Amino acid sequence: MHLENDASSASPVDIPPFVLQLRDPRRGLRVAAVDAAARAYGISPGMSISEATALLPTLHIDPFDPQEDRVQLLELAQEAWQFSPLVGLEPIDAPEIAGRYLAEPQALVLDATGLDAFFGGPSAMVQAVLAWLNQHGYFAVAALGPTLGAAWAKANYGLRGEAIKQLQVRRSPPLSAEGPIVLSAGLDASSCHLEMLPVEALRIDSTTAASLHRLGIRRLEQLRMLPRSGIASRLGSTLLDR
Repeated sequence: MHLENDASSASPVDIPPFVLQLRDPRRGLRVAAVDAAARAYGISPGMSISEATALLPTLHIDPFDPQEDRVQLLELAQEAWQFSPLVGLEPIDAPEIAGRYLAEPQALVLDATGLDAFFGGPSAMVQAVLAWLNQHGYFAVAALGPTLGAAWAKANYGLRGEAIKQLQVRRSPPLSAEGPIVLSAGLDASSCHLEMLPVEALRIDSTTAASLHRLGIRRLEQLRMLPRSGIASRLGSTLLDR
């Protein structure tokens, strides 16, 4: 199971749109995390602070503390043992992967093998995990999959975009009478759903993604139709590993 958290925690409605900033050694001040209100103005992680403030001059900016962020995530991981004895943090190969900017791990990974029966099935288990995160003031999306890669892809590219849209429409914190956002379409990371996802869902770098786009390959189902030998020779073995 992959649990993807957006920004940090729920913020009160009366707080203006805000972001967390960090200094990139090569590119200067960048946006590290964004709340739902700031996203409504087109601000996203990885964007320069100057671009963000140009979009919204009244943007509230706080420094990003990666150590504190990781400590809080580790604390959640320990609590998540109530759902699985095997809990880890999202692996980060590079700050920019799969079309996303990840300054630090933003997700928990749970081994749910054979455990869903204790919660009444896969759907009930996901509901229980999301409700637990909601009680902590976090907005999250979750997906079950046969592999870590499948669950990650489904959570990030099958659910996350639609969930963020819902947050932008509501413009209210998750801790409300409406409860957590749960998208039933995200409870199953089956192959039929995965094949419709973009190639970026394989956690590939932007250069490889651009090469695939030039070949007219934008979805996983199109990539699966290519001969494996041709993929390795033209795009490298890393893509095959993904």
